Amino acid sequence: MLAMMLSYPIHLHFLGHELYGVWLVLGTVLVFTHIGNLGVTAAITKFIAAEWARKNVSAIEQYLFNATVMLLCTGTVALLAILLFRTSIVALFQLTGAHMRVAHQLLPYIGGLTIYCLFTQVLNAALVGLGRQDITNYVQAVARVVTLVTATIMYSFGRSIESLLLGYCLSYVCIHLVSLVCIRRIAPIRFMKLRYLDWKCMKEILNFGSKVLGSQLLQMLISPFNKLMLSRHNGVGAIPAYEIAYGAVMVTGCFIETGFRALMPEISGLNTTRTLEARARITAITRKAVRIIFAFALPGYIILFIAAPTLFQVWLREGYNEHIPYAFRVMLVGGFLVLWAQPANNLLMGAGKVTHCLLGQLIQAAGNIALIVVVVRVTPSSVSRYVPFAVAVGMIMSATYLLTSKRVLFPTDKRG
Repeated sequence: MLAMMLSYPIHLHFLGHELYGVWLVLGTVLVFTHIGNLGVTAAITKFIAAEWARKNVSAIEQYLFNATVMLLCTGTVALLAILLFRTSIVALFQLTGAHMRVAHQLLPYIGGLTIYCLFTQVLNAALVGLGRQDITNYVQAVARVVTLVTATIMYSFGRSIESLLLGYCLSYVCIHLVSLVCIRRIAPIRFMKLRYLDWKCMKEILNFGSKVLGSQLLQMLISPFNKLMLSRHNGVGAIPAYEIAYGAVMVTGCFIETGFRALMPEISGLNTTRTLEARARITAITRKAVRIIFAFALPGYIILFIAAPTLFQVWLREGYNEHIPYAFRVMLVGGFLVLWAQPANNLLMGAGKVTHCLLGQLIQAAGNIALIVVVVRVTPSSVSRYVPFAVAVGMIMSATYLLTSKRVLFPTDKRG
């Protein structure tokens, strides 16, 4: 969280709103290339958690090897697509002049980074499945610091937007090395063995991952779509204000939600026994998560809502924009509802009810996109004002569906 608080003022100071907006456009392309994930990482977390409960190391190695092969293949396809269509990608965001040239030059490197990013995601998913979500959180935090420190050093030597590219590259190297070492300390895993190649295993991963992929695709679609609409109707300079506000909402939620990510592998492991005791344990876990949200998160959200203008002025200084606290407040309301629904989402996924998670994301994306389309038709120059409202509406609709689904499918849970 601290790294994010420091990063926006630093990047805006050295790059300015427009050039930083170009980087955010490139980051949007990186998000879209994560389609190559195929939902594999969520599947790996679930399957490894189940096999680790049985202490079946050989099965864990097989899942890891096949997942790695799958993601390296899809990452390569994503790179080729970027190389073939990079001119069209740049044109889509209506970049011109120097901004167009910078984006065109850096896109191939973004594509290469995609392949490595997908590989590190497999290792992260394995750590979570082995019950070490805490280590994953620490590694991710350190990686963000590496990105910021690297970029700042490069800025001080007069470098520009390429500083961020190098920072992200080094952060993924950090994730790779630390995750690999931690995995091998937890379990004697050596998964890079050709004999583990198994089409049935890949099919099993894809069967679960395909539904998660649909959910991830819809989630990934929302923010890039909003940035595209902002770029086309209000200019690339409007993107940083939205990104800062949206990022602040997401980090605020992650501050508590990160601890809940361990629920899915925990529930998956308990679900393998299918006993009344396991069911009671699952119910107790989800209820405790909801109590934590209302006891600790809700007061914090209220304080942030009230103090938003002052906090952003102190934080961003010369990079402050009065639209940022407005956007933050609107999206913060939806963000709290999403946080409230997170234990329900993890329960549904851990119990194998992935279709409901997919429908939740579909509802969120549909609500967000439909409202923006209406705004573009009626008053296109006001897109920047209505995007935060569209995001909040989508979040509220999705959270309502997930909470309702949990109550219907798990009627013994009376609360949360």
